[in-house]
Amino acid sequence: MVQTTIGRRRGQDRERWLLVVCGVVLLLVLVVGAGFISEKIRNKHDHAEVQKRLAAMRAAGLPMTAQDVARLYPDPPPDKDAVRLLQPALARLSLPGESTNLLFFDIIPTRTGPLAPAVITESRLWLDRNQPALALIPWDRLDGAWMGYGFVRGFTNLTEVPVSEINRLVKLLCLDATLNAEEQHSGEAVQSLEHVATIARTFNNIPPIQFLVKADAEYLITEALERILNQEHLSDQELVSFSGRLKIPQVGATKEIVTNFDRPWVLYLADDLQSGAPQLTRGINSSGRWPFKTHQGMQPYHDSDLLHYLDWSDQCLVALDAPMTNAIPMLRVIEEQQEIVRQQRHNSFLNVFTTEHTPPLSRWELQTTAFLLPELKIVAHERLAVTALAVERWRITHGGRPPASLTDLVPGFLPALPADPYDGRPLRYLNRTNSYVLYSIGEDLTDDGGQEEPEEPTATQHYDLTFTVDLHGR
Repeated sequence: MVQTTIGRRRGQDRERWLLVVCGVVLLLVLVVGAGFISEKIRNKHDHAEVQKRLAAMRAAGLPMTAQDVARLYPDPPPDKDAVRLLQPALARLSLPGESTNLLFFDIIPTRTGPLAPAVITESRLWLDRNQPALALIPWDRLDGAWMGYGFVRGFTNLTEVPVSEINRLVKLLCLDATLNAEEQHSGEAVQSLEHVATIARTFNNIPPIQFLVKADAEYLITEALERILNQEHLSDQELVSFSGRLKIPQVGATKEIVTNFDRPWVLYLADDLQSGAPQLTRGINSSGRWPFKTHQGMQPYHDSDLLHYLDWSDQCLVALDAPMTNAIPMLRVIEEQQEIVRQQRHNSFLNVFTTEHTPPLSRWELQTTAFLLPELKIVAHERLAVTALAVERWRITHGGRPPASLTDLVPGFLPALPADPYDGRPLRYLNRTNSYVLYSIGEDLTDDGGQEEPEEPTATQHYDLTFTVDLHGR
């Protein structure tokens, strides 16, 4: 009797446990099923939204393919191919692997004061060695030539531009300009800077590499020009000649990069990844395929990733349309949010089961400030240089006296006052006893009274972007 009762209780316990197990299994099935259905609905919604966004871009005539980009930035014909025209000279360039005294390669010349004898000696040595290479450059044919990028062949077959060699050539020409000014050969100094400006113009195709090389060349021009104006009295003819090579640049290169290059490239990448997605599940039987397809980390492409990128790029474009005093803080906030999203992706519990922690498209989310801040800096420097040339022309016609105000330069020497790209106000001007200072407020967006950038600035230091000409002792 007792054994019968015990057996009955054990049977009831097993039944209860079986019911619990069955309930848990059923619950798991329901949860997984609900998740699967939810995932399917979300994916369908994301796909429809992507198609809607792409249709809107097509209707707006925005570039979306490599062929669209090729129409915007065509490759040059052979007689206008800057790479081909420069190649013989670039092949013969000879520069030291290591040096500590070569101007613009190892050190930037100071604005005033004599150059050290060792610097002059080594710079002249390498200039003389490279004269045969410089003589091979057809400067007249380079006017109107440009660098091609090969977009007509797609994003995967871009033309290789010898960036490092051209960068060395630009530095060599700036070195030549500086030494000629030191030796009071002002005409030759101006000619070398004009040659740098000619090379910079060949980088008119705006994609990122082209933009950065062009910006670097134009920045070196302003560095060399500031030194030259502090060493030499240029004639009005020389000032006019070089002014013709420098235009007052406009802000907009970064927006062009996002719209005309970065976004079409990401769309190409998304299409490429999407077409390759089935490769992941090849070899897996149909019954075992669905978990891989629903697991976010196992697929290289998801419409949600592309939507995230498009949202992000739209936010950046809206910021770039705002005044720079608003755009810079807005972009920094956007990029901080992007970093938070990346960290959340990286630290997600589900990533434990994947080898790919970050969706591939997120790797191509352009850090917009990495282009905007250099762009604004070079635009500011170029506008300062153009204004300094106008001030020097004013001084020639007014007995060496600088203008009391920049408004005196309009319209005789400037068509209008160049604006500070950071806040849209006219460039600042200080007329001191033995010097004058032109300056922009810089990316900290504060007017620091023409405070020059220190040699080794810290993150907390405030300073302006300056162009200073010392009138004493010239």
